Formats: sequence, C-alpha cells, structure tokens
Amino acid sequence: MKDRAAPRASGGPSIDKVLNGNLIQGIEDLAAGLQFGANVIFSGQATARSDQDAAAIGDVLKFLSSMAASNTSANTPPALVSLLGSLQTSTEGRTFKFSMSAPQSDLENLLKEQPRVRTRPVVQKQ
Repeated sequence: MKDRAAPRASGGPSIDKVLNGNLIQGIEDLAAGLQFGANVIFSGQATARSDQDAAAIGDVLKFLSSMAASNTSANTPPALVSLLGSLQTSTEGRTFKFSMSAPQSDLENLLKEQPRVRTRPVVQKQ
C-alpha cells in the first residue's frame, strides 16, 4: 500500500498516512482508561510529536468514527451506535484528548449478543 495514493479525507491527512503507520508513529505517549458506572466512559489522551500531528490524529479518529456511524444498519447493536455517536475529541498543543461513553446496560447486552464460535468434532478417517 506504500506505493498507492489514497484519497484525502476532507480537511484531514491522507488515509495512506494512516494505513502506512505514519500517523501512529507520531504518538509519543498514550494513556487511556475506563470508568464504570451507569455509563461506561472510555477516555484518554495522547501526546504527539507536534501540534499538527495531534490535530491529524483527531481528524482521522473523527473521520473513521463518522464513517463507521454512517454505515450502520438495523442489525447494528444500539450500544455500538451510542458509542460512535458519543465520541468527543479535543486538541491542545501537542495533546490530543478523546472520550466516548455508552450506558452500561447497552454494553452488557452487546457482550451477550456476540456470536458464539461453533466447533465441530474432529473426525479421523480410518
């Protein structure tokens, strides 16, 4: 993919930068955590190499989130839609902050709905 030119997100970095890891390499430090309660909150912050890298990380995360949210269907679990819709981002200098949340009950239902992997017994031929 390094030799392929990818389209640019509106106002953001090109997708090929993300796919090739250039944007991820711009992160010097990352911290994240979960807060449990009536709403489960996932939040964190990253320190980037530069102000521009921090802004680019925010732009790409918002772009990917909005792309995923716009491609949901009737079968998409409500907790996932809620999480994608709750994304909040901000940048302050080289620091990028993010948070997203969803009701605990929705996340519990999401985990219960995960498809189970079926296994078949191994039959050896004689």
